[in-house]
Amino acid sequence: MKKIIDLEKEIKNILEIATQDLKLKTYAGEKRQPKLIVGQIPVEKFEELVPCISLKTTSGKNTLEEKRLKLRVAIAIFNEVSEEGYIELYEVIETICESVIEKGVVLEYFEILPEYAKVSGVEINQRKALIDAIAEKEQECGNFSEAYSYVVEEVAYTWFNRLIAIRFMEVNDFIPSGVRVISSESAAKVEPDLVTNPFDTDLEFSSEETELIYQLKDQNRLDELFRILFIKQCNSLHQILPDLFEKTDDYTELLLTLSFTDIEGVIYHLTHDIDESDFNIKQDGHQRQQLGHSCPNPL
Repeated sequence: MKKIIDLEKEIKNILEIATQDLKLKTYAGEKRQPKLIVGQIPVEKFEELVPCISLKTTSGKNTLEEKRLKLRVAIAIFNEVSEEGYIELYEVIETICESVIEKGVVLEYFEILPEYAKVSGVEINQRKALIDAIAEKEQECGNFSEAYSYVVEEVAYTWFNRLIAIRFMEVNDFIPSGVRVISSESAAKVEPDLVTNPFDTDLEFSSEETELIYQLKDQNRLDELFRILFIKQCNSLHQILPDLFEKTDDYTELLLTLSFTDIEGVIYHLTHDIDESDFNIKQDGHQRQQLGHSCPNPL
């Protein structure tokens, strides 16, 4: 039986051979072949590792048992001249795509089916805004790595705060429609009720959005649907909690990646590893009352 780690190692070997003639700049000004990393690029070692390519498999419904696995490839390069940097980036992407497509089958078991990340419509302007935000922060601190880390962490904190707020609201039945957003009323059900019954909510959908919802359901692209519905729910909550749920039509939306099927993802951990009672104000109040009885003079 093939293992995920075997697949990762094999693709890493393929890319190491494919990129051996690529010489890209380091932060120190030298040039070398991009380093290959299995897993996420650690932010604290960003300057040390760049240029680098990371490979990360996503779990959940894409499993070896189903003979299907999604592999994400991230590329990090450094160049003081933006135009030159984009040219180098496209060269790396082209090299990677050509090498894996040429390979065709990995470990005599997996067929390579490239899936390209695309930005279109409003996402184009969002991406430009993201680049501008990092550049502006770099001017303040004088260091690209620090600027990049600051923007990423700021966006991560923003979405994490919203996730926790929504989890608290759904457990205590504070969501206006009463439909759970990241979990289900049924403890045995992994798919959020928002994904199952989006039209039972108070969210308003255009005809194009309605068509897209049915399309994503038919194609079983439920994580993609979940992300769209989650953002729409957050924007709807802006009406009652404007300070916490600011409208997300900028680059923060572009950076949001959510999956309820990934057992290593934040949604799964939030709904499975943290007891629901920890968010329930009624049960919490009962616990405080019990503590009060056992501790006559609580601080």
